[in-house]
Amino acid sequence: ETAFSENVAQSDYVGMFKQYADLDYDLIFAPGGEYTDSIKELAPQYPDTNFILLNGTLEGFKNVANVMP
Repeated sequence: ETAFSENVAQSDYVGMFKQYADLDYDLIFAPGGEYTDSIKELAPQYPDTNFILLNGTLEGFKNVANVMP
């Protein structure tokens, strides 16, 4: 199953990603470096959820992959 969100306010980033993680999505794609802080906050709380961060660099998390095209 695939889902997506559009036009999310920056203040809602953590809540949006948390919602997907709570719904047991196993892969969450963060399409920009502006999501780095949100992923940094949530990755430790959801070790069984994998996150992909596009155009950002977040080190030290086994469940976070950085993609720099």
